[in-house]
Amino acid sequence: MTILTLPDPFTSPAGPGFTNVTLTSINRTMSHELNGYRVVTQQTAGQYWQIDISYPDLTQDEFLALQSFLYSTKGMHVPFYVRLPHKAYPRNGSMGNVSLANCQSGLYGNKLVFTNWNAVVLQTPSSLSPGDMIKTTDSDKTYMVTRTSYTNTGSGTMEIYIEPDLVVKTTASTKLVTDDIKFLVKSLEDTYSYTLNSDLYIQGFSLKLRETSS
Repeated sequence: MTILTLPDPFTSPAGPGFTNVTLTSINRTMSHELNGYRVVTQQTAGQYWQIDISYPDLTQDEFLALQSFLYSTKGMHVPFYVRLPHKAYPRNGSMGNVSLANCQSGLYGNKLVFTNWNAVVLQTPSSLSPGDMIKTTDSDKTYMVTRTSYTNTGSGTMEIYIEPDLVVKTTASTKLVTDDIKFLVKSLEDTYSYTLNSDLYIQGFSLKLRETSS
């Protein structure tokens, strides 16, 4: 099944841009307070990203293009991709061909390790920064970079610390994805309502989305 992308100014066909975007990391956790103010916590479900999008006043043509796409997702049932303008690429710019780097296999935590990183450095002036979003070729899960550590010895080694932990253990064929990052999401709403104002513009339309797996 082909997974479609929410229309925005950079898709074809194009759609309206966003007024506001809120990106929230959701970690469902149970807590219990013990004597001495100690608190015991237990994560009860995997982490996911929640995305709230607000739109400016839309013409009816702009809205109908968006509405028809949303109806095709059947409310909460069909997943689709959404690209956030401020998270689609690293803040320092496109990383280019990061597939030149080799991933250490067997990793299953909050750290990715890549060797042959000097090959990446030679073909791009960009670099990863805390807050950038990345993926691996193992899954559609999106991760946020929390810090990096580069060692310029031998072929160069890059350690990338992420939130949340990896959902799939890495292999020797795992590759890093840094450019054109899109979140795989489903809607949190079964229905979409809108208001038509006296100037015949659609006013106050918004979406509530949550990350999902493919």
